[in-house]
Amino acid sequence: MNILAILPKGFKTEMIFSVTKEAKLFFCSVVIGILFGIGYEALRLLRRTVRHNDTAVFIEDFLFVIVCAFWYFVFVHASAWGQIRLFIFIGMALGMALEQLTFGELFVDSLALVISRISGRVIFPLLKLLARPFVSIVRSTINIWAKFVQSSKVLRKNKKQAENA
Repeated sequence: MNILAILPKGFKTEMIFSVTKEAKLFFCSVVIGILFGIGYEALRLLRRTVRHNDTAVFIEDFLFVIVCAFWYFVFVHASAWGQIRLFIFIGMALGMALEQLTFGELFVDSLALVISRISGRVIFPLLKLLARPFVSIVRSTINIWAKFVQSSKVLRKNKKQAENA
């Protein structure tokens, strides 16, 4: 049985991509996979230096997957005419695995150690200094709001007393 007999008339069966083009796409997808891995390492570093609850981790992971899926979509649309190719997906997965196996864990551990060492001496005092004006604005806003609420309660009480008199 001829498999080409089921194709519509005029359909060309020539290769869409040359082997050279596929090799370039594969290499580019490996590089994008490495970039995905580095991005996830940055998320892991953020989680090690700043405490996160499970909801924050879920939201961060969800947004990371959305960004990676969008990047994959744009790459496939721009380079492979929107055709989903398994070798592109495999290249990205291979790139992420290479990043993890080569310098991923070492990078996160060493950078987390450096940040934890300097955070107590440099980062947190600097953040406190930068946050001080914002904290005073928030406190004054809360005080003004509390005075407004208190005065409205007093006004309501006086109004009720005037109505009852």
